[in-house]
Amino acid sequence: MKKGFTLIELLGVIVVLGIIGLLVTPIIQSTLKENSMKSCEAQIESFKRAARNYTSQNPYMTYSDVTLKELQLAGFLREGEIKNPRGGVFDLESKVTITKNGSTGTYTYEYTAVNCRS
Repeated sequence: MKKGFTLIELLGVIVVLGIIGLLVTPIIQSTLKENSMKSCEAQIESFKRAARNYTSQNPYMTYSDVTLKELQLAGFLREGEIKNPRGGVFDLESKVTITKNGSTGTYTYEYTAVNCRS
């Protein structure tokens, strides 16, 4: 009676696993990159939301931009470093640009210091 596997059978299994690894690796890498890009974009949206809350709490101030540090000090962003999911940290001196639309009286918020897609 035969016990165990032959060398050919073991090599066959190793080759099949290698092929599966070669096929799956690029898919996993692209998924990780896409998720970090989405996380970065979500972080930037939180900066804009914090600026929106900041302007709504201080309606009589005139705005052109507000730094991330100001938003932290005012309590609209958590304290400490703000990590970029794509690597590094966001510069606390970078600004959210606030523009008031004259005809409608509404504000637009833009953060351009980091491009998440590059």
